[in-house]
Amino acid sequence: MLARPDVFTAVAAFSARAVSHRITSRARTARVRHYLAAAPLETGFRLATRQWTERLQCAGLACHNQQWVGGITLLVGPATAVVLAWLLPMP
Repeated sequence: MLARPDVFTAVAAFSARAVSHRITSRARTARVRHYLAAAPLETGFRLATRQWTERLQCAGLACHNQQWVGGITLLVGPATAVVLAWLLPMP
C-alpha cells in the first residue's frame, strides 16, 4: 500500500499484525490516508496498530487509530460508514 501510493490513496487496516517499517517518500508526497483499528482485547494487534499509527504520524501522514469495543465484528454495520467517510475525500 505504501509502496504504491499511485494505486492506493487510502488504507483501512483492522487488527493489523504486520507493521510497515518503511514509509516511502512517494507515500509521504501522495499523502496516503490511514484508518487503523483493533479491539481492546487484541493485545498484540492493538500494540502493532498503535506502533503503525505513531510511525505514520511521525511521517506527517493522516492517520486515525480506533479501538472498537466488542471487537472488529462491529465494522459490519454502521461503523463501516464512519471508516469510509474518513478515508474517502469529499467532493
